[in-house]
Amino acid sequence: MFANFSLAPPPPSQHENQQIEKLEAAVQTQEAVIEKLEEIVRTRSDELHAANARDDMVAVERQREAEMHTALLDSKSEVDAHCVSLEGEVESMRAAQATLQRQKQDLGRQVERLKQQQQQFQSQPQGGGSGADTMNKSEAEMMFAVKDAKIEAMQAQMLNNALRFAAEIADLETVNMELTGQLQSRARGESSVPQTR
Repeated sequence: MFANFSLAPPPPSQHENQQIEKLEAAVQTQEAVIEKLEEIVRTRSDELHAANARDDMVAVERQREAEMHTALLDSKSEVDAHCVSLEGEVESMRAAQATLQRQKQDLGRQVERLKQQQQQFQSQPQGGGSGADTMNKSEAEMMFAVKDAKIEAMQAQMLNNALRFAAEIADLETVNMELTGQLQSRARGESSVPQTR
């Protein structure tokens, strides 16, 4: 009596099949949209990370440039101060050189007087002079030699001082020009660094 009875559900109707197909298509469309959105989020996240890394690099580079600029300014200030000090020393050397020049002229006049005295002593008859004349002649020759040695020593000292100060001034002017060039180069470089957002 129950032999033909079946518990299986009835097959879906055509309308139900269409509804299922529409739902499956909608799910597939939503999955595709979700995948696209996930890709966009990943791309945007990567772009933001790259932008942040770039900004960090720019900030570090700006900090390094600022520190180098400060160090260059400090070095230039030290060189400028040393140049001013050297200029003062050069002025002192010029004054000392002028003093030495006057002393040299004075010594030159003394030497001329000694030469004249020496010529006078030499023109006196040999052996006819007294012991005092011989002593005066020896003293005059000795004074002449001493004065001549002093003049040569002062000339050598003046030349050495002039050469030394000229070399120091040339070195400092070279350093000053190099530092000025570096500062100008850094200033041009800073204007070309991209601005952070």
